[in-house]
Amino acid sequence: QMANETQTQRDSRINTVMQFTSRNGISTNLRDEVLDYFEFRYSNPSSDFERFFLDDLPSEMQTRMISQMFPDALEKSALFKAAPEMFVSHLIVKMAHRPMPTMPNQIILKQGAFNSEMFLIKSGSVEVTVENEDGQTRRIKLLEQGATFGDLSMWMDSRQAATVASVDFCQLHKLDRHDLEEALVAFPEMNNIIASQALAYCLSNPTMCMALEGIGAAAADRIG
Repeated sequence: QMANETQTQRDSRINTVMQFTSRNGISTNLRDEVLDYFEFRYSNPSSDFERFFLDDLPSEMQTRMISQMFPDALEKSALFKAAPEMFVSHLIVKMAHRPMPTMPNQIILKQGAFNSEMFLIKSGSVEVTVENEDGQTRRIKLLEQGATFGDLSMWMDSRQAATVASVDFCQLHKLDRHDLEEALVAFPEMNNIIASQALAYCLSNPTMCMALEGIGAAAADRIG
């Protein structure tokens, strides 16, 4: 009976999506992409369960649970690899409540677009590519479990230096700029540490030039 109820709910949601796309004149190709995503999303409810399950735990127990779910989290981040454990724990608790499943070939971040979120890969892999001025696309790297991306452009309030797309089915967790700014109020000493890490990474990685060129005024003040 529970399986039938789940199927009914799924079918109802899919029908709602179809009606919405039809009513708003969405093209057939985009409608099919949206339907594929929701088919995937509704058939993989584990991320929703994780979020609600964690919400029911006492805060101290929740923090310990999340720490074990995400061992060595953010150690590969250009911004946070030198951050103290308490600061990282604060960010990871936020990220644990923001799961984002993705399908193969789904674009997560687009080169040239302004970005306000960073992502941690819990499972799966993503491909990072850069399109040059003559339209040629070059693969930069493949990121797998434990890697992060989007952190620099999120913090700098700048344009994304590369496109990031899922290679396979992924489970991501995200952090937005508001979450980071909230954490920096509690840990003000991290402002200078993050600024140093960000500038050092940009100067040693030519593909990050776009991030420096598109940097926001607030981030420029932080870098000094």
